[in-house]
Amino acid sequence: MGTVCFFYPLSLTFAAVTFSYAIPDLTISAHIANNKVYIIAFILLVFWLCTFIGTRGLKHIGHVSFYGVWIGIIIPVFLLIAFGIYYAFGGGGVEMNTEASALLPHFHNIDQVVMAISIMLFFSGLEVNGVHVYMMKNPATEYPKALLLTCIIIGFIYIMGTLSVATVIPSGQLSITQSVIVAFKNYFAYTGLGILLPLIAIALTFGVVANSLTWIAGPASVLKYIAEQGYLPNIVQKKNKHGAPVFILISQATVVTVLACVYALSAKVQQGYQMLLQMTNAIYLTMYAILFVAFIRLRYKDRETVRPFMAGKKLVTAWIIALVGLTAAVFSFILCFFLPHSWI
Repeated sequence: MGTVCFFYPLSLTFAAVTFSYAIPDLTISAHIANNKVYIIAFILLVFWLCTFIGTRGLKHIGHVSFYGVWIGIIIPVFLLIAFGIYYAFGGGGVEMNTEASALLPHFHNIDQVVMAISIMLFFSGLEVNGVHVYMMKNPATEYPKALLLTCIIIGFIYIMGTLSVATVIPSGQLSITQSVIVAFKNYFAYTGLGILLPLIAIALTFGVVANSLTWIAGPASVLKYIAEQGYLPNIVQKKNKHGAPVFILISQATVVTVLACVYALSAKVQQGYQMLLQMTNAIYLTMYAILFVAFIRLRYKDRETVRPFMAGKKLVTAWIIALVGLTAAVFSFILCFFLPHSWI
C-alpha cells in the first residue's frame, strides 16, 4: 500500500492540471493549473470522496475502471497519436529537434538521466499479474508471451504518445504536468476544433479519477485479506456494514493527505510533482530490489518446489536475471536523490 499511496498524488495532480482546462478561458486555465493551493485542494477533495465511495463497498468499484480506461485513456491516447501524425505530415511540421545528436540521450547530463528514471514507473505493477499464473493452461509459454505483449503495448503507447506531444510543443515549453493537455490544445487549435478541449479535459480527468478509485479498492482488499489471516493487528481487520476495510481506507487517505502537502513546500507545481515522482520511484525500486533478492533466495531454499512458470530454469540464468535487475534497481534508486538543475 505504501508504494501506491505515493502514486495517488501524482495521478491526481495530472487530473487537477488537466481539469483546469475544462474552463473555456485558457488564460485562467493556465493560471489555475500552476496554483499550488488548487492542486492540493483537488487532490484532497477527490481522494477523500473516492475513499468515502470505497467505504460504501468495494465490490462494484471494478466496473468503473472499464469506462475509465476507455473514456480517459485509450480513446484520448489514440486521438493524440492520430493528431500527431496528421500534424506532422499534414503541413504542421515537427517542433522537436530531429537531429541524431538530439534524439540520443546525453548521459553526461545529470538532468536527463534523473528524468529518465521516471520511465521505471511506466512498467511498475507488471509483477502483480503473477498471482494469475495458476489460472493459465500453459503458464510456461503463455505467461512470458502475455508479459511481452503487455510491454510492447505499454511501450507503443508511451513512445507514440510522447512523440505526439513533442511534435506540437517546442522542447523549451514542455511541462511535466501540462504537456498532454497543452498538446491537445495546440492540435485542436490547428484543426479548428478548439471547442472540444473542455470535453477532452473532462474525459482525461475522469479516466484518472476512475483509475484512482479502482486502485483504492485493490490494495485495501489485499490488506484486508492479509489481516483476516492473522498477519496484521485486529484493528486492521475492522470492517463496516458494507464489508469495507474502514481502518485501511482511512489510513490510506491520511497518508495521501500528508503527501499532498509536498506542494506547499515546493516553489512550483512541477517541482512538487517531480519530488513525489522521485519518492514514488525510490519506494518502488526498493520493493523490486527485495523481489530480486527473494527470487534468488527461493531458488536455493525451495529448489524442489514444482513451479508452473520458472524464470531462468538454470541457476546461472536466474543469477544473471537477478543481478541485472538488482543493479538497475539500485542504480536508479541512487539517482532518485539527485536534484535536476532546474530545482536549484
